[in-house]
Parts: sequence; structure tokens; C-alpha cells
Amino acid sequence: MALNKGLLFWVAFLSVFQASMADQIKVGGTGTWDKTTNYQNWADSTTFHVGDSIAFTYNSAHSVVETDSMGFQSCTPSTILLQDNSGSTVVPLKTEGTHYFICNTPGHCSSGMKFSVTVLPSTISPTTTTPTSTEEKNLAATVAPPKSLLAGVGIMGIAPFILFI
Repeated sequence: MALNKGLLFWVAFLSVFQASMADQIKVGGTGTWDKTTNYQNWADSTTFHVGDSIAFTYNSAHSVVETDSMGFQSCTPSTILLQDNSGSTVVPLKTEGTHYFICNTPGHCSSGMKFSVTVLPSTISPTTTTPTSTEEKNLAATVAPPKSLLAGVGIMGIAPFILFI
């Protein structure tokens, strides 16, 4: 039972740790979604990763629509992946690849309220190193948990310890 509580702690810790590594990026650099900003220039100069999110703030004259490339090019979304007009929208970037955003108010997309972003793989990746010196090996031996503690835990139970080695 104690092992399960320990495992639960580490899973919760890693979830918070991973979430804290992601960025919430304000659209256009300021967060304001309107017709005065060149969003594509901003998007082209900004790096996006899986786990990041884009935050939009706007008035009732606008909306946020995530669409496909055809809807983006034509400013007429036939496929709507996300649509919101609440005035405050946060879009999580969950997958790699190109994501397309437009304002669906007539005339706004064609006036420049649209942009596409290329989402890269997450920057969060566990790394391990192999100790090379005797001192590093001794340190690793004192930090690593006993094998009996890890029996049956699986990789998620080991991951927290790898992070601290």
C-alpha cells in the first residue's frame, strides 16, 4: 500500500512538473485578437511545441476558429476543430503539425485575422546518463532506490528517480 501511495505521489508530481514546462503563448505577443495585428508574421517568428497553448482575448465582434488548411485558405471553414466566441479562449496545442486559426466574423479573416502555426514535438523528454567516474557511480548507487522497491512498478515508477540522478 505504501508503494502505491509513493507511486501516486510521483505520478502527480510529474504531471505538475510537465504542465509547468508548457508555455501559454499570447496571440500576437499581446493576447489581443483583433484586425490590427499581422498574426502570420508573429506566428512565423514564434516557436510552438506540443503542450503549449495559445491565449486569445477579444471583444464580441470576433471569434476563434481552428480549422483545416482549406478553411484557412478560403476563410470559409468547412471543418471546424474548435470554435469559441467567449472573449477569452485558450487553445491547447496537443498534436504536432500545422494548426490553422481564423476569425469567423464575415470579412475579418480576409482582412488578416488568421494565422497558421507549426507545432513541434514537446521539449519535455526524460534523459538518462550513464555514470562514468567511480564517484558518479557511487552517487548513483546511493540515490537509486533498491530494486525490491521498484519490482512491479513499471516505467512510470522509475521515471521520477531517473530525473533526479
